[in-house]
Amino acid sequence: MNTQNQYPRSPAPGKFMHKKSKSQAAVEFALSLPIFLLVVFGIIDFSLLMGAWLTIQNVTRQAIRYAITNQYDENLGSCEYLRGTTEAEKAAYEACVIPIRMQSIRNVGAGYRVGLIFDETQPWTEPGFITMTLCSSRDGRQPNYPRTGGLNLEDYSGCSPSQDAGLPGDAVIVMVDYNHPFLTPFINAAWEYFHLSSHRTGTVERFRVSRVLELPPQPNLPTVTPSNTPTETSTTTPTNTSTPSETPTPSNTPTPSNTPQPLVVVWVHPLSPGLVVSDFVTQTRFEAIAY
Repeated sequence: MNTQNQYPRSPAPGKFMHKKSKSQAAVEFALSLPIFLLVVFGIIDFSLLMGAWLTIQNVTRQAIRYAITNQYDENLGSCEYLRGTTEAEKAAYEACVIPIRMQSIRNVGAGYRVGLIFDETQPWTEPGFITMTLCSSRDGRQPNYPRTGGLNLEDYSGCSPSQDAGLPGDAVIVMVDYNHPFLTPFINAAWEYFHLSSHRTGTVERFRVSRVLELPPQPNLPTVTPSNTPTETSTTTPTNTSTPSETPTPSNTPTPSNTPQPLVVVWVHPLSPGLVVSDFVTQTRFEAIAY
């Protein structure tokens, strides 16, 4: 009996699985594409936001470095001819130099706004708005420090009663406000811009001439009268000295050897002094003849 056909065979794996159509893939892509673009452009937008914040920090840093040096761009004008010592001359010099210094500081800061998307003609409520505010402690001025992320006018920088660059010895504050615009349409529809701000404070330096003027006066000390300096006497001219002649070099002299001395013995007559009886007898220094 054949039992092979009694039990049906199991279907092959995947036989009843339906294949995906092309229209289904297009729908899935259409649903995921906005999310993907939102993530990508969100990363780009927030990267630009962080870069803009670092840029305005550098703008205030470079501007305050220039402001504390008490310098100004002479191409915008010169006020040196107004320098004086009277109160009227000082007031005229300050009225001339303060506006020039403020414009010079703003020009220095503007050179570091690279990478920002801004429009200086925009009001403070629009994207791209940027401004630099200068304030000092001269004449009791009060600065209004900005607040990052603020939306009200009180959150932007200000100086009361008016802006000022300060004079030597005054504190000077440089403040920058910037409305960074968002580029992503999804973010831009709900949030057009983000308010960024930065401020730096420094003290205007005093030049060396000002420090010298503040030194105490020198006391009047007696001056020592110089004594008479003796006149130099004439010095006789030295006479010519004859050149010494050459001295002959001494030759080597042989060292003398020990020579034995002779011993002389004479015979004399005892009764006649001076009468020699015998001749000389020569002996060596080591021999003698006794008589």
